[in-house]
Parts: sequence; structure tokens; C-alpha cells
Amino acid sequence: MIRHVAIFRFSNEMPEKILDALLQRFCNLKGTVAGLLSVHVGTNCSPEALDKGFRHGIIMDFESIGDLKQYLSHPLHVPIAEDLIKCLATGLADDIVVFDLEIG
Repeated sequence: MIRHVAIFRFSNEMPEKILDALLQRFCNLKGTVAGLLSVHVGTNCSPEALDKGFRHGIIMDFESIGDLKQYLSHPLHVPIAEDLIKCLATGLADDIVVFDLEIG
């Protein structure tokens, strides 16, 4: 299994309601993207205050690295990713951190 973690630094002017709706779109992919086992989205709740402005994130589990690779170019994922990029603090890759790890 592959755990796909992505955290985002969004523009401070972006309304929370819009961000919640955007992240919910990732949840809606479960059951429509092959190999996508689970999706969790949310805001940082760490008491450590080390988020560096990365306050929102997603965690997705895939059956295999092949399923993750297919997801990245999936026609349902691409428009969500494009909309997400428009909401980032600077619109650049510096506002996204992605970490994938093999579980089990």
C-alpha cells in the first residue's frame, strides 16, 4: 500500500468555505479512481506551531505505486489539482509538500 500525503499553504485571503469545498472534491474521488482506498482531508491541529503556513492537507491510500501514478494523470484528478494551484499562497510549487511512503 502507498500512503500519499500532501500539505498546502493557501492564500490567507482564500475563504475557508472555498478551501473546504476544494478539499472535499478529493474525497469524492474515492470509488471513482482505481486503487484509491481511502481519502482524509483536514486542517492542521498540531500544538507544535511548526506548520510554516501549511495549514491544510490530504492523506490518500493507494493499493500500489502504479495506482498512485495513474491517479496523478487521471482526468478527474487533474482539474481538482489545477483549481488547487490557483488557491495557493503564491501559486507555486513552494506551497505544496508531497510525501509518499510504502506501508506494510
